[in-house]
This record gives sequence, C-alpha cells and structure tokens, in this order.
Amino acid sequence: MVAKILSQRGDTLVVTGLGSPTYDCAAAGDHPLNFYLWGAMGSATTVGLGLALAQPQRRVLVITGEANC
Repeated sequence: MVAKILSQRGDTLVVTGLGSPTYDCAAAGDHPLNFYLWGAMGSATTVGLGLALAQPQRRVLVITGEANC
C-alpha cells in the first residue's frame, strides 16, 4: 500500500515513524525527500508539522503507526 501511495508523490516530503512505516517506505525506493525517523518514537507527526509550517508551499505526508498489533 505504501508503494502505491508513494508512486505518485511528486515533490511531497515524506516523514516515516518508527518501525514498519520506515521499512515500507524504504522498500518502496529511497528518495532524497524521505525523512526516516528510525529512533524518534512518536515524533513523526511533530516533525511533519514542523516541515509543513516551515515550507507551507510543499505537501507533507506522515506515515506512522504499527500495523502488526
């Protein structure tokens, strides 16, 4: 699903949370506009908000959460 979403990302900044979201995003293909938060548990949304506020002309996508509960 992540690969499908990212296939049409354009110049969207992508922030990923700890664990599966980061692995899924990296598996879909590395990109210079990916921000992998390997060890920043719970910070993906705040980093995404900061990027959106700092660059309001750009789209920001935050992928976070653990799907294997």
